[in-house]
Amino acid sequence: MLYRQPLEEDNEIKISSGSDSIDRAMFGGLPIGSFTLIEGPSGTGKSVLAQHLAFGALLGDLRVCYYVENKSREDLVKQMASLSLDVAAFLPEGRLSIYPLYEIYSVKDPGPVAFEKLQRHIGTLPPDVNFIIVDSLNAVVSRAKSQIILTFFMKCKQEICEGGKAVLFTLPTSSFDPALLPQMDKLFDTHLSLHVEGTTVGLQLRPMKVMDIMKVRKAQLRRQTSVYFEVDPELGRSMNMSLKVLPFYRFKA
Repeated sequence: MLYRQPLEEDNEIKISSGSDSIDRAMFGGLPIGSFTLIEGPSGTGKSVLAQHLAFGALLGDLRVCYYVENKSREDLVKQMASLSLDVAAFLPEGRLSIYPLYEIYSVKDPGPVAFEKLQRHIGTLPPDVNFIIVDSLNAVVSRAKSQIILTFFMKCKQEICEGGKAVLFTLPTSSFDPALLPQMDKLFDTHLSLHVEGTTVGLQLRPMKVMDIMKVRKAQLRRQTSVYFEVDPELGRSMNMSLKVLPFYRFKA
């Protein structure tokens, strides 16, 4: 579906993914002030989903700061353009700021030092930034102890989200101890877990990306909802989004 202005309910601004189906599964989108985790193996669409949410926020007249790992500003803009998410016009206006993480900390920095540098940088952002995305913290999380990781996320939630900003992190599951996930789930307001699953369509078996909605708006769901989607650049040529939600949903008690 085409992007719309942020949905408002009880004067609450929400960030749209551009897909009505995904937004509905998240109870209308991500609200300002929320703390969101998107995790899953590499190649499952975490960055693509984060980029669509960034674009939805920009079209909703919000100001976005995007921290990106292993990419330059130009790389991210080109990648989003390939998904028909044209963000180039938002850069000169100051509506979108892109910070490669290699400019914030060094690969030689110990985990605690890298976290401190990132947190300090986030603290210097203009007060009118509404949405902060960190995509992803793979390198620093993979060399930090579990307690250091949790402490960093807790500080972000207390100092940034409670100040009225929405913050989203993407993380590959290979970068942290799986035993840490239940504690992270308690900390984040919204938790989306992505994976790839072989699904039969007609007579063909093809891989599809699956978004398991583990938690939304601080509430554990009674039934886990799974949304199947594809990344379709062809779709983007006729619509300003490239997330194609497939007519498959799974509900698990």
